[in-house]
Amino acid sequence: MMSGDLIVKFRDTSEAGRQLAAVLAGQRTVASVAPLAAQLSSELGVPLLLAQVTSGREALLALDRAALGRSLLARAGREASVQKAVLTVPPQGSGLPGAELVLRIELRPNTAAAVREALPGRLVLATLARPQAAADGGDGALRLRYDIDALTLALIAKVQQRPDVEYVQANRLLRPVAPPAAGASR
Repeated sequence: MMSGDLIVKFRDTSEAGRQLAAVLAGQRTVASVAPLAAQLSSELGVPLLLAQVTSGREALLALDRAALGRSLLARAGREASVQKAVLTVPPQGSGLPGAELVLRIELRPNTAAAVREALPGRLVLATLARPQAAADGGDGALRLRYDIDALTLALIAKVQQRPDVEYVQANRLLRPVAPPAAGASR
């Protein structure tokens, strides 16, 4: 699964379906239908971008990791107990986007345990993904890990509930399987 990518097929009779069909017919540009992603972003509370329109008139939507990172940093910065916040996107190693975002938060000295424990609940991604919290070293920092694969699945479930959506699925990267070696049994 491509972490953070969704393929959404809007019903052909819906306004979104007609707009995507117009892109394939050459009557509109992909950029002109980008507001579809903006509308979904607003509804879901997670920034999405329209990456492309497929030949099946589907919208390929991608999680806007940069906007998400800015939002998380801004939200953490508004917390009185936060001294410093740094966002990292651990590399996946395959050239694909990472399957998690990590927010490292340094709390102000003498932050109460109750405030520390409540912080992850205030930094959820809409109602879709609560970060996993762990201590990060002996300096009292907090490490919040956001699972992008889990977020993708939650987004799929939420988008599928829309009446104008025929189906929604994760964008999957398919790799060919090597044929069996000569003489190998099947």
